[in-house]
Amino acid sequence: KDFTDTLLKCYFKNPEKLKFVHVSYIIGDLLGGSSAIGNLLFRAIGYLTLYPEFQEAIYQESMKVLTEEGCQTIDLSHRKKMMYTQATILETLRIASSPLVPHICTESTKLKGKC
Repeated sequence: KDFTDTLLKCYFKNPEKLKFVHVSYIIGDLLGGSSAIGNLLFRAIGYLTLYPEFQEAIYQESMKVLTEEGCQTIDLSHRKKMMYTQATILETLRIASSPLVPHICTESTKLKGKC
C-alpha cells in the first residue's frame, strides 16, 4: 500500500538481512523529514504574510512563467526562470537553520567587485 508497509514486509520476510533497528531509523527519518519540511513551509508562509510585497513578486514571477510557458503548473524545469522565488526559498532556509548547528561562510564572496 505504501512505503512503510513494503518496508515492514521486507523486514518480516528477511529479518536477518534487514534489522528492526534499521527499519525504525528509516521510519524515523521519514517522519522527521516530513515534519522538518512542514515546519519550513510554515516558516516561509509566515514570513510571506509579514511581507506582502514579496508575496506579490513571487506571484508575478509565477504568473509570468505560466503565461510564457502556456502551462497550468510550475515544476522544477521552471527553476531557472524563477530566480526571485528561488532566492526566497534559500533565504527561508538560511533564516530557519538550527541555531544549534553553526553556519559560517566557507569562502569570501564578492558582489559587483565589493566584499
